[in-house]
Amino acid sequence: MNFFPRIIEINTWPWLLQWKKENNIKTIADIPKTIWSKELMHFDYVWFMGIWKRSKIGKEIAQNHEGLQIEYKKALSDYNNDDVIGSPYAVAAYTIDPYFGDESDFINLSNQLHEQGKKLVVDFIPNHVALDHEWVKLHPEYFIHGSTEDLKFHPKDFFQIDGQHRKEKNKNFNNSAIFAHGKDPFFPSWTDTAQLNAFSSEYRHEVILTLDRMAKWVDGVRCDMAMLLTNRIFHQTWKERAGSPLNREFWDEIISNIKKKHPNFLFIAEVYWDMEWQLQQLGFDFCYDKRLFDRLIHASTEDIRIHLTASWNYQRKLLRFIENHDELRANYTLKQERSKAAAVLTYTLPGAYLHHYGQQFGWKLKLPVQLARYPVEVKNDELYQFYSSLYSTPFLKYQTQPKEVNWFLLKDLPESIIGYIWQCTDDLEIILINYSPSTQTLDEFIIKTRNDNELSKRSKSLNWKWYSLTNTGRMGQFSNQNSMINPILEVLPWEALKIIKE
Repeated sequence: MNFFPRIIEINTWPWLLQWKKENNIKTIADIPKTIWSKELMHFDYVWFMGIWKRSKIGKEIAQNHEGLQIEYKKALSDYNNDDVIGSPYAVAAYTIDPYFGDESDFINLSNQLHEQGKKLVVDFIPNHVALDHEWVKLHPEYFIHGSTEDLKFHPKDFFQIDGQHRKEKNKNFNNSAIFAHGKDPFFPSWTDTAQLNAFSSEYRHEVILTLDRMAKWVDGVRCDMAMLLTNRIFHQTWKERAGSPLNREFWDEIISNIKKKHPNFLFIAEVYWDMEWQLQQLGFDFCYDKRLFDRLIHASTEDIRIHLTASWNYQRKLLRFIENHDELRANYTLKQERSKAAAVLTYTLPGAYLHHYGQQFGWKLKLPVQLARYPVEVKNDELYQFYSSLYSTPFLKYQTQPKEVNWFLLKDLPESIIGYIWQCTDDLEIILINYSPSTQTLDEFIIKTRNDNELSKRSKSLNWKWYSLTNTGRMGQFSNQNSMINPILEVLPWEALKIIKE
């Protein structure tokens, strides 16, 4: 297994529906092994997004949500209420939704994947559950509660359930029937969810049990909105309603307990607000690199380069991507040629890499997670060929272990070119990316280490081969005499090159 895993995210419901329509398939168990081999050929992990039991109440809310209906119509011009299945992030139970089969089907699938050298990742949503999750009635001590005044003056942030709660875990618990909805402090509450309490020791114990059960057949979890559970953010969001913070950070306690029993279990954090380093220190194996994602769309090449000057220990634990289920499609935001350059960058930088299913086809429409079917889009053959070629190309990043490889940025390049080196003993691999709409020329090439020492005497006088990773068939050679290039190297707009010693 690669130290830097390549992960494919599959929106499981519409993906399976597509196979059901085209083949005699009823559940995930009916997918032939040959399909898995083809779909997952270039990846180490598959993230099956949205496999847990959906909420009936959440489905009703999603069907009647005016704002969401606008998004549904953008994705599906012929959308109707039958297309709405509810959010996969309002989990009614951490059991397999019957639409996919049952847990035994996924255990068998997990075993199949392991035979092929692949591993399986699923969602874990630590901040909230659906309104009809059994914990709401059986374990009110897991949740954030409100008052009658909260319900009166903030009806979109709080809700009340009928009936009496049972006090099984905490005999002294204030048996309130008023709960808070799940919340990100910068956005309106998620009205299809109930907010869990990161400062509840009982809830933390339940999380450990839940993840331990998953770990018997799952190889890792992508933790939704992971930064919301840190002491600082949780206290700022809920203040006295949450009670006092516990001695240990939520994630430090959860991850350390799971890793003791399942040391290779993978934890991936969806994280924003420049909190990646903190989440890494709390035990996450990889954290979303949303900062790079944003800069690839909105910022200058220099801003991207500055982002890449961070330490190796930080960068190697980032998850790079140019799209996922929360973001607009790369072929829509970046357009075709620029998206290819961005794909090479994210694929060849230190860290894990995330590919979103449909990215390889050049799909442009973002599908709301509440919908059951993909829109009909034409396959972009050029992009499909590009991704097939990129993922088939050998790179030192994926062929070596971290102790054997060095990575560092190149300096003194034209402003619009991002360049870096992967080095393993005598092997050198240089990636140059012209992240601009204009051709750039390179007549000088100084190869230096992080400490600004030249790699070797030979690097001052070498012959090199270069291959375009974005423009099929473009390749060439040049010599590097005392840092001068002959012939001068031209890098086309949005072009990425791989350069190796001849």
